Amino acid sequence: MTVSALQDALDEPDETVVVDIAGVTNGTESGTQQVTVTILDDDAAPTVAFSGVGQSVGESTNPVNITVQLSAVSGQSITVPFTVGGTATAGADYTATTASPLVIPAGSLSGNIHLNLMDDALYEGNETVVLTLGAPTNATLSTPAIYTATIVDNDTPPSVTLAVDSTVLAENGTGPAVVTATLSAVSGLPVTVALGFSGTATGGGVDYSASGASIVIPAGSTSGTVTVNTVDDGLHEPTE
Repeated sequence: MTVSALQDALDEPDETVVVDIAGVTNGTESGTQQVTVTILDDDAAPTVAFSGVGQSVGESTNPVNITVQLSAVSGQSITVPFTVGGTATAGADYTATTASPLVIPAGSLSGNIHLNLMDDALYEGNETVVLTLGAPTNATLSTPAIYTATIVDNDTPPSVTLAVDSTVLAENGTGPAVVTATLSAVSGLPVTVALGFSGTATGGGVDYSASGASIVIPAGSTSGTVTVNTVDDGLHEPTE
């Protein structure tokens, strides 16, 4: 009998054909008779890469499916490690529901990495989730190997109100007056409130001095302050 290998384009491990004697008519098997033929695979391993370089998705979009594809179907299971980074915070802005490594079964052409986004009420601007593929098993890495998902924030920036704790100060150093900027809601970004000073009094240490030209409200806070101190100059002048 003859055994002939069949040519295919499928990357697969070397395979064997084992021939045993199953029975003999008019004779006996001399011990255990077995021969093995090994078929050496000659097909190149497929390449693996993302199907694109990225996408923009709304904060309320779920789930986000990111496709990792092969250049050709393989006869072997392929594992693709990946890392997740970017400006978005895992656990607060998103969760990756697909564990690393991604497994693409034999006979499949692609696999998906799934992200679940968290729709919060925090204004934080657009953020990114960056996925990077590592060295795969039973395949070679191609490009694009980096994928950027941009989460488009759907929350409006907070509004700012201004208040002062004292509207009248004596020139002889009583005070200071504390000017407070307050947000309508907590923000995920620092808020800078630029201040303009006017009126009949002269700033810069002549009639008064201010502790800053702007109020910076840190992310996660709702207010910030500057102080205004009077200067007792000994000069007779009207109320300013």
